[in-house]
Parts: sequence; C-alpha cells; structure tokens
Amino acid sequence: MANRKTINMQAWRCADNRCLDPTAEVEVETTARLWSATASWTNTGMVLPKADEDVEVMPGWNMIYDYSGDSPIY
Repeated sequence: MANRKTINMQAWRCADNRCLDPTAEVEVETTARLWSATASWTNTGMVLPKADEDVEVMPGWNMIYDYSGDSPIY
C-alpha cells in the first residue's frame, strides 16, 4: 500500500555489556505505553527519543508507536 510506512528494527543479544538469554520468556505488560508519552520512557528518565537517536524498548513493554504521518527517524 502506497500510504503505509515501515519501521526497521534490529535486535542484539548483548548490548551495553548486558546479555539477554534469547530463550528467556518475558511477560508482556497488560497496559499500553504510547511512544509519544513521556511517562512511557521510564528507562530514559521520562525523556522522549529524538530523531537519529538509538532507543531501547525494554523486553515485555507493550509499546505502541502512535505517531501518524511523517515522524522522526530513530
């Protein structure tokens, strides 16, 4: 569809000297975190990601990318 946007994501087994067990099961939150809400970003001190910045969505987060139209590149 011509009006659809895509987001490319990469995952690493180890980042910042923290290795995750790829077979570990993680419970997903039942509440939603909105990408545009500062309260969703508990791992950044409630600071929204900026364009061209690497972001980390923690395992188990129920993150919803709620921007429409053109959005910053992360």
